[in-house]
Parts: sequence; structure tokens; C-alpha cells
Amino acid sequence: TPVVPTAEPKETTGKQGQPQTQETESMFKQGDEVAPIDKTTVKLVDPSGNEVTTMPAMKDGKEVGTYTIDPTTGVITFTPNKDFVGTPDAAKVTAKDTNGTKVETTYTPTVTPVTPTAEPKETTDIQGKPQTQDTESMFKQGDEVAPIDKTTVKLVDPSGNEVTTMPATKDGKEVGTYTIDPTTGVITFTPNKDFVGTPDAAKVTAKDTNGTKVETTYTPTVTPVTPTAEPKETTDIQGKEQNGKPEFKPGNPDVPMDDEVPATFENGSTTKTIPGEGTYTVAPDGTVTFTPEKTFTG
Repeated sequence: TPVVPTAEPKETTGKQGQPQTQETESMFKQGDEVAPIDKTTVKLVDPSGNEVTTMPAMKDGKEVGTYTIDPTTGVITFTPNKDFVGTPDAAKVTAKDTNGTKVETTYTPTVTPVTPTAEPKETTDIQGKPQTQDTESMFKQGDEVAPIDKTTVKLVDPSGNEVTTMPATKDGKEVGTYTIDPTTGVITFTPNKDFVGTPDAAKVTAKDTNGTKVETTYTPTVTPVTPTAEPKETTDIQGKEQNGKPEFKPGNPDVPMDDEVPATFENGSTTKTIPGEGTYTVAPDGTVTFTPEKTFTG
């Protein structure tokens, strides 16, 4: 009477980018104890029918990984490409019992996606001051098996290119610069001195170690810094020159008055004459001298 071995298909499921294994001992069952399965005969079967120990794993005609079998242990390993998710074509697996009777079955792995996520970030600071944002808090791994690759964090320019520096714009006008430090991943927004408001957000992208890309935005806001001035008044006799120095105060301690810039009147001049009254002259340090006409009082 014949002794017929049997076989049972097996399936495994694993995470994107991670190898999966399947032992073959449980896949094959002897037909009788007189003819056990010969472990040395367990092989993969390629599409041409050849018995092999390694072969490409395919999906829709495309190579998506590799099947291998350890000739010593009989363990099958499926190593997926980093970017592959889904179920490849099953691997055919064959074995013989000690009578030489062949039996065949299949091994089918499935790869589940690992999807990183991203969170937009915003910062606010005063006019003229650079703002920074770390990117570590912007991106979150989908699973610990595929952490975010910090070296892939980049800015994305309007043409879709990944860059480390680009202009910051508002209504089509350049209002500052975005840069990212390739080592630390820190984004810096350096506004133009005269800019206040919110520029167009910077797109920021990163990949995990599987190469899965994720994108988010960084949006800085610049609040105005407005210096103040306190008027100065003097009184003296007719025909006599008078001096006074208005007091100017910075709008924020971090943005002091620029004493290197000479003081002027609002039109940029240093002298202003009012017919019938006299002439005002402003010194570089802001001291104003009024020289009245001899006949003027008031």
C-alpha cells in the first residue's frame, strides 16, 4: 500500500521592512512512520520548476523581496524590500519522504504598512529676531522598527525640490529666509528687519528608515516692535538759540535704538526752516537746535 506524505500551506504577517520566517517542519507530515520526511530535501520551487534555496519574491511581475531557505534548519525567510507592503506571490515549497515521494505546498507572507505621521508647528517672536523650531517633535515614527531618519529632514521649495535653505515669501515678495541645519534638524526663520506678520508656511519633509515619506509645515509669525518718543520743550528769550533732545525709547529691550544711525527730520534732512519763525537743525545724536528769527516770539 502506498505511503503518501501530506503538506499544509502556511502564512505569516509582519511589519514593513522586517524579515519574516516560517519553519517547514509543521508544513510537511509523513504518510507513515516508516517513511519520515527527509529534512534535507526541503526546497523552494522557482517559477521554472527548479528546486532552489533562494529566489526573488514577486508581485505583479515586479521583484518585491527575496525568499531563502536554510538547508540546515529548513527555515524559510522572506526579506521584503523596504518600500513593499502587501502580499507577494506565494512561495512554492517541496519536500520528499525517505521513500522519495514528493509533496508540495505554499508559504505566503503579508507585509503591513508602517506609516509615520507629522504635526505642523508654529512659532511667534518679535520683529527682526530669528525664530527656530526643532523638527524632532514634528515627526513621529509609525513603529519602533522604522524610526525617522534625521538625515532626511528637508525643506521643500515651491517647485517640490528638497533643500536646506530657501526664501520665505509673503504675497510673492521675499520677506526672509528659511534654513535647516542638516546635523541637528533645527529650522531657522530669519525675517527681514522690516517684516511683520506671517509668511507663507515652510513645507518640511522626512522619511523613516523604510523610506516612507511624510510632510508637514512650519509657520512663524513676526510681531511688530514699535519704538516710542517723548517730546521735548524749551523756553528762552527772543533772539536766543535754544537746544532740546527728544527722548526715544525702544519698543522692546531686545531691539535697542540704533545709535549708529544719525538722527534726521522725517524727510531725511538735518535742517528745517519755517519762514517767519526760524531754523531747526538736528545733530547726529538727536539734539535739536532752534535758531529763531530776531523778530520772532511765540
